[in-house]
Amino acid sequence: MNSSKNIVLLHGKGGLVKGGWFDEIVVFACKKKIPLLSESFPVGETIMYAAWKEKFEECILPFLHEKSIVVAHSLGCGFWQKYFTENTAKFEVDTVIFASPTVKWSGTESIKDFFTEERDYQNIQKSAKNFAVIGGGKDEYIGAEQFLFLSEELNATYFYYPEMTHMSQRKYSHHPEVLELLDSIFSEN
Repeated sequence: MNSSKNIVLLHGKGGLVKGGWFDEIVVFACKKKIPLLSESFPVGETIMYAAWKEKFEECILPFLHEKSIVVAHSLGCGFWQKYFTENTAKFEVDTVIFASPTVKWSGTESIKDFFTEERDYQNIQKSAKNFAVIGGGKDEYIGAEQFLFLSEELNATYFYYPEMTHMSQRKYSHHPEVLELLDSIFSEN
């Protein structure tokens, strides 16, 4: 298996938007010469889980290994949870950082396909050695109780910021907590 750490980004339902906080992670990775993969999943009026799964298995899964760091936002987190509810991980990635994670269906029809079954949190736990959940008290879409629930189910490190919004890449272009977490992970031996 590859011995160097890498970063994988999983965007939310809005896709990869230039000028968003994922761009800061790309800059971070470039400065530290860390391999990074950021694929664009199909987005639109109705986002289909099957299309995301196909793209994930074709483009991202082969890039993942036991030293990978996954940073997921919103629906990217919901995708990870559904995928590893349905599929047993062949190995554990090092860390998964869930930023403003979707936990259950909120009534948004376009993403209903990602929430058709109960989550198997024991199976999801097998996908990573470490989890971190970052949530905000002013999230427009997801309640703080869901962030806490997910962090407890995954035995994750939990970061809660009362003033933080959903961090939509269109509205929120800076997220220092994720960069601080990444910096601490990549500063370790």
